[in-house]
Amino acid sequence: MKIISANRSGPFWLAIYGIALMVFGGLVPLTLLSPNGPRLVWTVIIASLPFFIVLVGYHAWRDICPLAFFTKLGQRIPRSKRPKAHPWFEENYYYVTFEFMFLALTLRLLFTNADIYWLSGFLIFMAVAAFLTGLFYTGKTWCNFICPVGLIEKIYCEPNNLKDEPNSACRPCTACKKDCPDIDLENNYWKEKTKNSKRFAYFAFPGLVLGFYTYYYLYVGTWTYYFSGRWTQEFNLADQITDPGFFFFPYIPKWLAAPLTLLVFSLVSFGIFLALERLLIKWKSTNEKIEEKKDPIRHKLLCLASFCAFNLFYTFAGAPTFKNYPFFYQILKFAIIVTSTALLWKGLNRQEKDFIQERFGKGFLRRWTWGDTPPPEDLREVYFVHTEREKEFKQRLNAYKEAIREMVQDGIATKEDLNLLKRLREQLGISQSDHDRVIASLSQEDRRLFDPNYKHSIEKNFQLENYRTILEGYILSGTGNESLFKEIRQRYGISQEDHLRILKQITDKGGTLWAQIREHVHKAQKLNQWLQDLPHPYHISTDYLRYILSVEIFQEIENILETLSLLGHESKVERLRDLITNRDLDNIRNVLQDLQGIEDEKLILDLDTILESLTLRITPQSTEIPLETTLSAILAEAQGNLLSAALYACGFIENKTFAEFLIPTLKNPDPKVRQTALGILRKKGLLTGEYVQQGLQDDHPLVQNWIKQVISSQRDPLVIPPLILVERMALLYQVPLFAQLRPEDLEELAIRAEERIYPKGTDLCREGEPGDEVHIVISGKVEVHTSQNGRKKVLNVLKEGTCIGEIGVLGEVPRTATVTALEGPVYVLVLQGSAFQHVLMDRPAIGLQVIKVISSRLLQIKTVKNL
Repeated sequence: MKIISANRSGPFWLAIYGIALMVFGGLVPLTLLSPNGPRLVWTVIIASLPFFIVLVGYHAWRDICPLAFFTKLGQRIPRSKRPKAHPWFEENYYYVTFEFMFLALTLRLLFTNADIYWLSGFLIFMAVAAFLTGLFYTGKTWCNFICPVGLIEKIYCEPNNLKDEPNSACRPCTACKKDCPDIDLENNYWKEKTKNSKRFAYFAFPGLVLGFYTYYYLYVGTWTYYFSGRWTQEFNLADQITDPGFFFFPYIPKWLAAPLTLLVFSLVSFGIFLALERLLIKWKSTNEKIEEKKDPIRHKLLCLASFCAFNLFYTFAGAPTFKNYPFFYQILKFAIIVTSTALLWKGLNRQEKDFIQERFGKGFLRRWTWGDTPPPEDLREVYFVHTEREKEFKQRLNAYKEAIREMVQDGIATKEDLNLLKRLREQLGISQSDHDRVIASLSQEDRRLFDPNYKHSIEKNFQLENYRTILEGYILSGTGNESLFKEIRQRYGISQEDHLRILKQITDKGGTLWAQIREHVHKAQKLNQWLQDLPHPYHISTDYLRYILSVEIFQEIENILETLSLLGHESKVERLRDLITNRDLDNIRNVLQDLQGIEDEKLILDLDTILESLTLRITPQSTEIPLETTLSAILAEAQGNLLSAALYACGFIENKTFAEFLIPTLKNPDPKVRQTALGILRKKGLLTGEYVQQGLQDDHPLVQNWIKQVISSQRDPLVIPPLILVERMALLYQVPLFAQLRPEDLEELAIRAEERIYPKGTDLCREGEPGDEVHIVISGKVEVHTSQNGRKKVLNVLKEGTCIGEIGVLGEVPRTATVTALEGPVYVLVLQGSAFQHVLMDRPAIGLQVIKVISSRLLQIKTVKNL
């Protein structure tokens, strides 16, 4: 193993390494031979060490650290096997290094400050410990898991250095530590920032530093004791450990007072930062997700703790000596403040995503292919610039390809003539190999293009394009047949060969119709992914959004089947169409086998995957995707019913982050979308006078009337605040009787419905009265009862989602029971009998559902009357 990494193996670094070893090796004779040795060690050499580490950088120091030299010296002694540190250390080594630092500072206060033998022994012990660790363990076990200096290195240099520098990885590397800081310091920081041991060490360290220097005052009662440097001349410290430890409380001996002070200050420091962390998380959690803000808050507090520790250290460290040189001391303090502030600013403005983007950028930079464009200095922009250049190049290449196609098709140039374009290709940045690939692609797409026997001309191409357009129109409309094709072929003067070729282009796997099928598949997959990503705790808005998504998915599948029919597969899709229409999910996947033999059998797998996930919706699966993320994706692309449903769901998210999506939808061509946007703005408290005026000036009565009702409800408390149309539709969808309706049917019912509120004890309808209204309970409870011989018979207690009065409307008979608001106010939607009957005549499936409900109700009434 080399004593210094390959990154710093030059003469300069070898000289620095030698100086570092001489300085450390000279500490023992300095303390033994010079009366001022301890003072120089503690107030000059050790005091300068953290500042030196920060200036030269983490990795440079790790390479030249004298203790690391003794570790490598131990590893040079041959041994059959050197194990890694126990896995426990990986999770808890911050506790270990902090405890070593705590012990070292306690020893300083009690023994090693000025006692030359204790100080020399301590330095020798550290060198021997590093040597033995290197002897028995692999890699940088001492540096990473034990050495107290390692804690200082990380606290003062993380998340990254002030400057970029080569790493300090071992050669060869034995993978002694996961996420090794010597390979990548910042990666180690982000991977370990959530460790409890790291949090404790960082949060407690400022207190440990302050407690160490404060003890000098607590010991004698004056700061002069420390700043004069008198403590560096007390050569009999071991004899004083039983002396009074506190000037104000002499009953505690020094051997107990010193560690007690360090412990109390450390715990108080940890407690302050911990309380601050919890306070900030609690404050942020009022309008943000806790987990999303927890890590950034921890990162900022780790940086702040490092800043506090560094400045607390240099408030005291070195002062007993440097204060004798005022001018130099002022410059030093200024440099320390500037350095620590720069570290804090850099740390606070650093985010994990910046690190990830930069690492990605570095990898991308090694593959930079745009010689005419220098890479950006900001590594986070590398991918963006590369992507833009790649997109731009693909556009140029595609334009070049289409220009060649057009020139050859129009008979302007032959394959050989294209060599004249060499100068133009160079200007476009298109190489000869790119040109050859374009020619090969064009030849594969249309073999006639470079056929010397084929007569190319502008007129011929114009003729063929017109014929293709007409042929596509007939095929897509479903009116095409052989006799019609023959007639239009003769009218356009198209040969049978050209007709068959164009027909093949339209219907082949790479043609127009299959492109249309792939587009429908892609849209269905996207809709299905949104459906899977929706969270599953029940809510009326997300439940309705799921329903609309499933409707849109089935519509896309129906479009696919329709296009397959146009391709001549009508017999294969016949059963599938019926099952799709009836939403028979139990059998539809089995019938997919009917599609065997179509041109693209991958379509069967795609449809099966989509239908399988729709079937699984019966048993909701968990998702970790935030609702806000899914809604943002839907809002960016959706239109019509889906856009309205997504906007409606936004109204139930506490924060106001969706205002940016709501404002543009106020100009959507669909009035239902515009009304929904206004309704959600009102729900979020964002419906300003400007938007109200915009609604009043809307050219559709759906929006105008709703805004007028809003204004009326604000002026008169007796006026019911109006529901938006999509909310009515969602409420109707919750009623089992209407759960099978199409969105357009729900919309028709919602438009015809009337909103009413019934106070507690008020009758919605009375037994014996004519039945001309259907009530849908939106909220609250109602009691259904009859009167028999003057006695009240309770039939049922119904909750929201219940439909009441359909028996009387359908049979044009008096009410069979009285319905009373049990828990008020009860909020209902009321449908006139004529509207309800219209829907039933239009939808036989709903009529069947009504028959089941009526049968159940009549049986219940008969049972009660027989009691």
